[in-house]
Amino acid sequence: MNVVPLFMSPPIQTPVTNEPPADLQSPCSRVNAADFASLSVEGETQPAGVSGVKLIKLVQRGDQRGDLAILGQGEAPLPFVPVRLFLTYRSNELSRGAHAHRACEQLLICVTGKVKMLVDDGTHRKVIALTSPSEAVYIGPMVWAEEFDHSADAVILVLASLPYDEADYIRTHAEWQQAL
Repeated sequence: MNVVPLFMSPPIQTPVTNEPPADLQSPCSRVNAADFASLSVEGETQPAGVSGVKLIKLVQRGDQRGDLAILGQGEAPLPFVPVRLFLTYRSNELSRGAHAHRACEQLLICVTGKVKMLVDDGTHRKVIALTSPSEAVYIGPMVWAEEFDHSADAVILVLASLPYDEADYIRTHAEWQQAL
């Protein structure tokens, strides 16, 4: 497999819109607020309990100059070599994600602000709260993921194991359930 280094990735020509796809069948759109209250919100070091999902606590260092969160050495090795990264921000009240990947692995870090993530492996579904840049969520292939309830200042850094490929995305919940 040819992997394009991160700094040489071609630009993605995707139209930017604030409207979700018309055929979006996301779990968040089908679950009301009372249902979310019954889903567990994981703590910063507990396993997610959903197959293909791991919570990673980044190594932290700090002194009078400030704090540093480290990923890629010691206690928090990178789970894959990233070849693509992107940021999501100014998400307002819209959910993001609402898809699964056939092969791509992702690591999400809430660099600033707060966000909740719904992760679903087809058997178990949980909500994880990301509230610190020293926390990361690993999402493996075939896990349905959706980010929602972003704070106004939320910035999510996403590291991906593969270059962008629309064929890798499963964009409807029904198609994902059929593919499991």
